[in-house]
Amino acid sequence: MKAGAARHVGDEFQELWDRIQHRTEYRVEVDEADLRAAMVKALRGMLPVPKRRGEWVTHRVERIDQGGLTAEAAATRRADVTYADSEDLPDILSVLADRTQLTRATLAHILTESGTLGQFRHNPQAYIAQVARQLNITKADFLVKGLRYELVDPSRPEADRRYALSLLREAEVAGYTGPAGNIVSDAEGNAISFEKKSVYKYLVVDSGPEKDFALALLQRPEVKTFVKLPSSFTIPTPLGRYNPDWALTVERTDGSRYIVFETKHVNEIGLLRPVEQGKIASARIHFDTVKRGIGVNNLEYEVVNGIEAATAVMERDAQP
Repeated sequence: MKAGAARHVGDEFQELWDRIQHRTEYRVEVDEADLRAAMVKALRGMLPVPKRRGEWVTHRVERIDQGGLTAEAAATRRADVTYADSEDLPDILSVLADRTQLTRATLAHILTESGTLGQFRHNPQAYIAQVARQLNITKADFLVKGLRYELVDPSRPEADRRYALSLLREAEVAGYTGPAGNIVSDAEGNAISFEKKSVYKYLVVDSGPEKDFALALLQRPEVKTFVKLPSSFTIPTPLGRYNPDWALTVERTDGSRYIVFETKHVNEIGLLRPVEQGKIASARIHFDTVKRGIGVNNLEYEVVNGIEAATAVMERDAQP
């Protein structure tokens, strides 16, 4: 069923949108020599790759009858597996270039300088996986450290400078109800209406924790309006486009607060994949840039693992 097209927005939601609608552009300043040196250091510090081993098991047949064949292991032998011919080895530069988006020349320099290339013959797949992970972690860290955002220049067209409200109406928001459905429903499987606080009548979520989070927002009296941001609301980052989860307005005695939340299932951001960490760090810079650019101090971006952490954010004093 359709989740319902975005209805006419009220003043509270318009004030929220006025703060999050601004688009930014980024540039990255990275010293290539420093990046190469950091990658060499990362590879030198990684754990040794275990040798590839094979296992041969000999079975002794005990009987064959109508029930099939019955056998037991008589002996097991393990041995190292080596590649006798270099032609058997995968093209490491091509594979790593695809997984890291680094040039073959850069990769050749890093692998040679790291002194770890001898481990490649021991276990090519494990070596490539381990190296690709270390290189991507280091690359993401450098990209974020050298990242700068700016509001899109005022001389550009409106569509380039702001996210249009129409993207809420144009978003394909549909799903199905029931215990295993992705539309938030009650115990009987009936879709729950969110139109009192949201621009959508029904809410489509990606997981059980998101459903719990949405129901908690609906029940909180200080939350005046909120939206599950559609997939078309994306922020550009050096690691790919990023789609935040939620945007909401919180009423407080010291004035309204406007918060963008990313909900994750982990207690620490460091437990997320490096690309996810990089996108989150980029989003912080994006929203800080928007906050400064439009001259407000009541817009925030936070990553939380549930409504308790979100409540702590909503109740704390406004950040300068």
